[in-house]
Formats: sequence, C-alpha cells, structure tokens
Amino acid sequence: MSGEIATPALIVHGEIARRNVATYASLAAEHGVSLRPHAKTHKSEVLAGWQRDAGAQGLTVATYQEAEYFVGAGHRDVFIACPPVGPARQRVLASLIGEADVVVSADSVDVIAAIDDVGRAAGRAIRYYWEVDAGFARFGSGAGEATVAELLNAQRYPHATFAGLMAFNGRSYAIEDVRDIARVSRAETELVLLTAELLRTAGLEVPVVSVGSTPSAGTVAAIPGITEIRPGTYIFNDATQVALGAATLADCAQTICATVMSAPADGRIVIDAGSKALPKEIMCRFTVGYGTVLGYPGLVIERVSEEASVLVWSTPDHVDPPRVGDQIQIVSNHCCSATYLYSHFLLIDGNDVERLPVNARTR
Repeated sequence: MSGEIATPALIVHGEIARRNVATYASLAAEHGVSLRPHAKTHKSEVLAGWQRDAGAQGLTVATYQEAEYFVGAGHRDVFIACPPVGPARQRVLASLIGEADVVVSADSVDVIAAIDDVGRAAGRAIRYYWEVDAGFARFGSGAGEATVAELLNAQRYPHATFAGLMAFNGRSYAIEDVRDIARVSRAETELVLLTAELLRTAGLEVPVVSVGSTPSAGTVAAIPGITEIRPGTYIFNDATQVALGAATLADCAQTICATVMSAPADGRIVIDAGSKALPKEIMCRFTVGYGTVLGYPGLVIERVSEEASVLVWSTPDHVDPPRVGDQIQIVSNHCCSATYLYSHFLLIDGNDVERLPVNARTR
C-alpha cells in the first residue's frame, strides 16, 4: 500500500467485493432461493446498493438503528434479526412499519405479545420470523415440538403475523474438521425443516424457511425446502472464512492498512493497529493469530494491545520482514467487527480511491 495512507485505515477493494456479490447472487438464483444479505457486515448504503442491484430480495440487519438507517436510505424490505424487546426497540419498530415492509424476529410468546402491542397501536399487523435453535445455543426455541407448541400458542395475537421460520447456522464456526462443514450445515438445516413440517401438519402455513451464515450458504441453498439464505460476511470475507474453506485470500475484499512503527528485536515488529483498529477475535480453531498479513507468510499477529500489535515470525525461514515505515495489509479474523471499528473506509477501484462513511455504525 502507498505510504501516503493515514493509518490505521479500513480498505475495501471494490473489484473483489463486486465479484463476491455476484457469486452469491448467482448461488441463490441457481437454487431458486431468495438472498437476504446481512448488512451488519458492511453497514454501507453504497455496498447495500450493490447487493440490491445484483438481485438481493432485501436486507437483514442486526439492530433497530441499522434498520432505521437503511429504511431511511430507501430500502423497503428489511428483516431485523433481533427481537423487539424493550420500549426503545418498540418505538423504532412503530416508526418503521409505515415506511417499509419490516419483519422482526421472535423466539417466545412474550415477544409476540410485545409485537402485537406495537401492531395494535399502529392499526396493522407486524410480520415476524420465529427463530429455531439449530444447535448454536443462542437465540431460538427448541426445534420440533417445542417450537410447534409455542407458535400455536402465539396465534392468539391478531396483530402479530407468523411469516416463517429462521435459524442461524453457527455451528460451522465450532467444527473440529473443516470437512465437517457441509455435514453440520445439513444437520442444522434438517432441524429447521423438520420443525416446518410439524407446523404444517398442525395446520400452520410456513411461507418462508430462512437460514444464514456464509460458511454454510453453499450447502443449505441447495437443500429442498429452504426458501431464503442470509449470509453476510461473503461480501468481504476474512481470515476465518479462508480457514474454514469458504473463501481464499483472493476473495478477501476488506483489509486493514497498518504502518510498521518499530522493529525492536530480530523477528519482532510493532504496528499501529491495536484493538481499536483490528478485531481481537478468534472465531474458529483454524486461524493463526489475530489476522493474516498479506505478502508475508509466517508473520503472525501474536499480541494485540489497545493502540498497537506485536507481530512475530512463526518460522526461522521467512521473506525479508517489513521495515519501519512500511505499510502492510491485514485480513482480519472477523470483517464485521472490523467494519464497526471505523467511521469511514477507503473504497479502492483500480486507480480510484473514495472515502465513504460506515453509515449504520452508530448504535
């Protein structure tokens, strides 16, 4: 990278990001499923526009503030993957349902009652996806009869309309062997499809079966009965996706540009990207250190402090190390978190460089 870039800086490589957008749009089209990408990855109106123009049905967002931004920017089909718990979220939901087709998530009858209250006050029904726990043990009711019982109970609320089932295919991040991703993703998805079939047998229509995660997308999109996929990371990819085999380094569209500030000992350098600029996350067992340094195989981000990180060589045989003043590019372990750390990013398209805001960053 040019030494003229003020570092640390978040870089988006436009050509790669567009290619990733096109790849997943083609995947969804090939299997006849809707693509609802998760905009928390980029939080950018420009990049959301690329996804919409490539054929995405709508957006998934993580927070009600993200929903406010993207609806305000003209997106009219938004799924909020967060239950509207608490007055603040409910006020935002009430303000959005007249402007866009907004769907929210729920996993308990208490949440359905809250959705019904907002809908009743607005004089319209609000649609929701019911979340099934497919094994990640985060949000979601138990698959199968447990969900059927809760959902049948929830039908007594007239201003909350069941629009489908959803699940997060998160177990792929905890696998012991990368060859298990397809098997684990199918097992997660089968739990959701079983729940959908039980609901239909009980007399409840299930219009949408929506599953999500980038590592699982290629597998689950091809499974009969899935109607929607919600990957997010794919637009950028990161070192975790590379380690899981879902991408290569050539598919990584987001990098963090950092400057070598010190080389205090042989085999050790210090850069100006610490935890405020580089996610301090380990998301799977297959990554090494806190990101991948492009062009320097064997150079490991060993320690991350607040304002600086320490890099060391993992092998005695290595290429010439970067010198003080050199700038390096890092593919982080988690691109979504990297996005959140910056207020702006540099979009590089060939010789063109544009500074763009991370629009939906503020909570």
